[in-house]
Amino acid sequence: MVIAYTVRYIRAVIHQSPDSEDLFSAWPVGAVFETHTKQMRGEIDRMDPDVLLASDPEALAERIAGQYEVGVPQLLRDQMFIDPLEEVNLRPVGGFTAETAEMYAAGQRAMKATGVTVHLPFEGRRHRFVFNMRPTTRSTARPPRVHKIENDELIVVYATTETDPDRIVSHLNHTVEEIDKYLGWLRDDVSRHNLALLENAREAVAARQERLRGYRSLEERLGIPLRRKDPPETHRVPVERRKTPIIEPLRSSVGRPVDPFLGQEHYEHILSVLSSMSLAMERSPSAFYDLDEEALRWWFVVALNGHYEVGAKGEAFNAGGKTDILVDWKGKNVFVAECKFWEGAASLEKAINQLFDYATWRDTKAAILMFSRNKDFKAVHSQIPGVVESHKAYKEILPGSGSDTEFRFQLRHPADPKHELTLAVLAFNVPAESS
Repeated sequence: MVIAYTVRYIRAVIHQSPDSEDLFSAWPVGAVFETHTKQMRGEIDRMDPDVLLASDPEALAERIAGQYEVGVPQLLRDQMFIDPLEEVNLRPVGGFTAETAEMYAAGQRAMKATGVTVHLPFEGRRHRFVFNMRPTTRSTARPPRVHKIENDELIVVYATTETDPDRIVSHLNHTVEEIDKYLGWLRDDVSRHNLALLENAREAVAARQERLRGYRSLEERLGIPLRRKDPPETHRVPVERRKTPIIEPLRSSVGRPVDPFLGQEHYEHILSVLSSMSLAMERSPSAFYDLDEEALRWWFVVALNGHYEVGAKGEAFNAGGKTDILVDWKGKNVFVAECKFWEGAASLEKAINQLFDYATWRDTKAAILMFSRNKDFKAVHSQIPGVVESHKAYKEILPGSGSDTEFRFQLRHPADPKHELTLAVLAFNVPAESS
């Protein structure tokens, strides 16, 4: 028959491995959910007051709650695979049998068996901790066991003297079905938690906004000039609220309207706010783990709107399309930024080409935010100047901000050489969860 426990012997390249452990046993769901809720509320309490007051409370609550929601992994049974079978030594357990009696009489303490190592992939690497959560509903029988939880797969190891493959597969299927059953129970718990998490976020955002408005009101009623503490010079970003960053010139001498444009002072300030987000990533790395382009872009939009007064649409900066940040003024995009994860030179070239889809008027100023989770971040940002200079639209490199992760260029529109675009490329080392 199949031996229904996991042995300590696996492939020689790994040598001995720890004993298998029970799944769904380490942490009660309530304790995990309480920790997530406290972390979320703590992040709301640490948010920059100007950013929080400038944000729509419902949108902010939904976004922050979304970052702390728990997801339940999904087993990918159709992608299951095994390692080559091995010969292992198996020590009998559970009393004497005719077979073990013969072994002991011959002075043997172990029998030869087949080692079967099964890899069971799953979706939801970010939430693999769920396999250690104890659901509210559970069986009285012992939970399923695995040899190890890898980044995106469960590893189950058997030692068996069984030679019938159908019986081995049947035993494995039973293990998988038990895991799936527990995951189903956890989905019910997680669904209730995520709904409560959103309500908690709404409450925390509303409470802190009310407190901050009270502080601001008290400051004004005191009638004493307020001296604000400046940030360190190396990270200085103006904190005063600015008008919507558009310069709308008068009509020309012949009465023809002249296109609005983004003033250089505003452009420099926008870039400084964007650059300052690298400091936020360093201070609160857990908030940026596993975020995609769309989620990262949202944080930059919130930071920018914390520095500019809201306009008729409710915000000076908008998220247009899937991955860009823009200032739209009377139907014309005056500033646009593309957000991309670095996937080699081609990803930066693609971002440049996408910018020209927006740039159809004069004096356009733009930015590309390149996000990188590469361990060698220096090797990434050192490639940026060469990639842009080799692009067909490149005209010249411009003086930058002095930072080794920010670059400035002047580009010509490929379809209209008279139309030029000022481009800043900012590189960000996005925190990645340590393995």
